[in-house]
Amino acid sequence: MSESYPDANETSLAERPTAASEQAAIPAGEEAVPEHAPGRLFWLCFAACSVAALLPLWLVDFLPATDLPQHAAQIKLWQRWDAGLGRDLYKLNWFTPYLFGYSLVRLFAFFTEIETAIRIVLSGYVLALPLGMLAWLKALRRPHELALLAFPAAYGFSFQWGFFNYTVALPVALFFLALGETHLQRPTRRTTIGLALFSVFLFFAHVLILAACGVLLFGRALLLRRISATVVRLLPAATGALFVPPWILAVRASHGAARHSSTGWELGLQRFLDLPSLMFGLEGDRKAQLLGLLLLAWGLVSIVFALVRRRPGLLVAPAVALLLYAFIPSHAMNTFFLAPRFGVIVALVLIPMLALPRSRLGRGIALGAIVVGVGAWSTVTTQRFLGFDAEARGLNEVLEAAEPDKRLLGLTYDQGSRHFGGRPFLHFPAYYQARKGGEIGFSFAQFFPQLLRFRHGKQPDITPGLEWSPGRFDWNRDGGFDYLLVRSAKEPSLLKKNRLRARLVKASGSWRLYRIERSWPRRISAP
Repeated sequence: MSESYPDANETSLAERPTAASEQAAIPAGEEAVPEHAPGRLFWLCFAACSVAALLPLWLVDFLPATDLPQHAAQIKLWQRWDAGLGRDLYKLNWFTPYLFGYSLVRLFAFFTEIETAIRIVLSGYVLALPLGMLAWLKALRRPHELALLAFPAAYGFSFQWGFFNYTVALPVALFFLALGETHLQRPTRRTTIGLALFSVFLFFAHVLILAACGVLLFGRALLLRRISATVVRLLPAATGALFVPPWILAVRASHGAARHSSTGWELGLQRFLDLPSLMFGLEGDRKAQLLGLLLLAWGLVSIVFALVRRRPGLLVAPAVALLLYAFIPSHAMNTFFLAPRFGVIVALVLIPMLALPRSRLGRGIALGAIVVGVGAWSTVTTQRFLGFDAEARGLNEVLEAAEPDKRLLGLTYDQGSRHFGGRPFLHFPAYYQARKGGEIGFSFAQFFPQLLRFRHGKQPDITPGLEWSPGRFDWNRDGGFDYLLVRSAKEPSLLKKNRLRARLVKASGSWRLYRIERSWPRRISAP
């Protein structure tokens, strides 16, 4: 129906393939691995890895994902909106690249609690990540055993920072790349239509994922060595990009912060030094760094094999991913941590190029080693989740003591964890809104990609940066709430000195709930 890739054995890239090579449709510079469908042994290994990888999600009450409580609060606001509540404070924003992840949670939240619905969706994500990798490996004609290596990437940087919608979109990206690879090798009417619709869907999953997939597919397509043919073949994949300009215009028209926000690049050697950690965790995570270094070492050995066997085509996607990671902005449009979240994409894109033994026995041994590695990493992850959950202990009891539908301000003095980097407790006060409704001090509803956003003039006027620096609390500006939820090893001095203003209601673990006794004026400002 259209051009297909030249056969790997042909010397001229411009020559048309023969009928036999057209059936293989192998990109230039690559050769097909003698491949067979995954058998019973593989699926048994997949099942074992799945159980090990899912355990951390279901053995704890609280997940170490910084932004996750705010996303849970978004679903609560959506539920209340559907019930006719809160429409004077919030507006519903359907035109958002966060729609896919939120819609999945909202669907399950019809039948269960919001936090359980989130775990169900995250469980699907953990399983879909290696399945998406399996589909991509099949399209690339690479060994299916490598798909199991996607399991350790499930709890990497984007998960630990709680970038929920970005995280859930990752397996969608792998399925998209699999379809894109099939289309580039042998385009048909079905793959053309499917790729166009899939790209639109990917926009509503996450716009950054759409952009990354587009660049990766373009890099793969350049193996054709024909720019015109490459552009024509990739046009269906660009359909979703048509939604980006109107979305940006809509954001800039309705949010002054978006019009005046800056774009910043923090380039340099440190970005690459952080990469091994960011593949499977946060900056400075020694265990994640070790796993990342092992993957990179395997990748370097595989590069040597690829060059010796004259298969440079395998190196294209990892090279493109590294360039993305190297040059993407650190922040743009008031969205931060842009470059670090691409670390997991580098890890995922490295997997298909990894070298495995060619013999049946060698691949069997490799499969066993991969399963052992996945199990070991899952054990480490489970232990860390359990340790974090112990640190969070007490929040359930404290929140139970709070009345529903009130105004609560969080003062999280102790934001860190002994088991994870970053500030995993930063947004835990948002669990009040996720469970009991009401209002909270700092809310993601002020950000333009969110599904539920504040109406003009309805955002609470609290001290800027109070969620990061609770020591800035000002009674005159921040005292217009019903409750203060505090996480601190000891009672903060500002509350010791103001016992007439704030009465301790409940204390458990590191958590304290105070009731503000005096009525203070509630101030609001435009978002």
